[in-house]
Amino acid sequence: MSELADLIDLVLSESQTPAEASLPTPGLWSYRRPTPLPPSPIPGNSAPNELSPLPFPRQDFGLCATKNGDIYFCGGRNHDHPGLLYHYSTKNNTATVLQCGGDDPGPRYDHAITMVGSNVLALQGGAACKNGDKVDPSLFLLNLVSRKWLRIPTAGSAPGLRYCHSMVVIGTTIFMFGGDSLQYPKGSVNELWAPDIKTIHTQPRWELAIPSSDRIPSPRHCFLLVPYQNQLILFGGWCGSYGQSAETWSFNLNTKRWSQLQCTGDIPSPRSRIAGAVLDDVIYVIAGHSGGVINDVFAFRISGEVVRENSELRKRLVELERGKEETMKQNSRLQARLVELERDSKESKCQELITVILRSRSKADSLASLRGRDAQAMADLLALALRSQELQSDTNRTRVLHLLRKLAKSAQVFPKQTELHSVQCSLTDPIHDKGGYGLIYEGAFEGQRVCVKAVRIDVGSGPGARKILRAQAGELALLAHVSHPNVIPLYGAYLSTERNPRICIVSPWMENGDLADYLAKFPNTPRIPLMSDVASGLQFLHDMGVVHADLKAASHSIDLSKNFAIFNL
Repeated sequence: MSELADLIDLVLSESQTPAEASLPTPGLWSYRRPTPLPPSPIPGNSAPNELSPLPFPRQDFGLCATKNGDIYFCGGRNHDHPGLLYHYSTKNNTATVLQCGGDDPGPRYDHAITMVGSNVLALQGGAACKNGDKVDPSLFLLNLVSRKWLRIPTAGSAPGLRYCHSMVVIGTTIFMFGGDSLQYPKGSVNELWAPDIKTIHTQPRWELAIPSSDRIPSPRHCFLLVPYQNQLILFGGWCGSYGQSAETWSFNLNTKRWSQLQCTGDIPSPRSRIAGAVLDDVIYVIAGHSGGVINDVFAFRISGEVVRENSELRKRLVELERGKEETMKQNSRLQARLVELERDSKESKCQELITVILRSRSKADSLASLRGRDAQAMADLLALALRSQELQSDTNRTRVLHLLRKLAKSAQVFPKQTELHSVQCSLTDPIHDKGGYGLIYEGAFEGQRVCVKAVRIDVGSGPGARKILRAQAGELALLAHVSHPNVIPLYGAYLSTERNPRICIVSPWMENGDLADYLAKFPNTPRIPLMSDVASGLQFLHDMGVVHADLKAASHSIDLSKNFAIFNL
């Protein structure tokens, strides 16, 4: 038992050093692809040369973490090596197989796993990964310093083999609750077991906690259990014939009493297979399953949004009602902050990808081969980069605009941000047909008169039609992201509701018509100012590497208030 005593001493003597900061995360979610490193050998052994197997994909595995940002996981299904223990560093974004010796617990899934301090890992239960294999129901402890597993022999009653249960640690005591029993009688259980690490080497036994309260949680599995001060907080899970639960329970370690908590605010829907964590006095309930995968996140403030069932219930309900408005304000601020963080994260990743594309000519050239959803996603990303104003130079902005126009023409897509709704326009009576490939209509959008240019295709569906669509997609991509006094601004575009939909480009209504009409009405208009405006607009387009290719009087309009030439590509 000397190795077990050493392990206990390791837990009790851990230094209380502050946690190291992990990689900064700009939003609630961020995507990371871990870099595999060679397996870490047992101390004293030589290091392997090959890389660790990729840790994913896998499901139904056990995972635990330290305050320093070290994550350990093992087991699960849909992975070729469920018996390996992995270490993931949030600081370095690396995944490493940890080679271990001693009493190997073997591959399993839906097991319970937790950290005892920062250097001891506890594991129990689970189901066999292969039919016919057996799973040892013992408690296993891993000394992460010596890298040695210890199977803990116990006397007396024990929880036995179960899966979809949960283990947490408060101090040096491991608490294990619920799950589905694989031994007779089978089915979900609601027992709470608690071995103490300090005494397990002298009294190796499981202690069944007998609650002092009459009301206790119903048997369940696939729930969320987190430690909080001297309490265990339980939420949700699958409760057999009762189905999925949205109940929240608290177990007080001092009084040994279960209390169902009456919660206020937005309460998560009934669910099972939940992930979650507790930070300070807030529990985060993440996703789950309820007839399908759930993709939401709830924050539960233990100290301010809970009312216990006790003799002072009415008094505390009055207090909560008084604080309801402040709670709503806090929720609103939290929601706004989450939206801000998600936006910042999206823009940051967009900037990183744009930088990679601009640095590689081959990657930039490959955009023209994208089609369908891939092309649409890339068009939206390029548009986001142009809209975010994060591009550091006019040269980079021009290059991104060129790539967007090229992609729009090759794949015949345009950014979703330019899509308009509620445009009122009858496409049966064009104003005139001088719009190049399009017919010009008068419409209304958000209470204003607008010009609607509907793409005209009179050449069937062959190469001629495709050429027209490419030209219009490129025009739309360009006009959506340029701003110059002598280039008509773009409100957006939409697809008509006709049997054969047309792309309709929406721009401001120009009261004085095109340049030819204006000069016919006002033949004495000085030509030099108009020519100057035309040249200014052309110079702006040429500086961006864009050739108009259809320069004529009908392609220019006159604004009533400013009286200068406006370009229409």
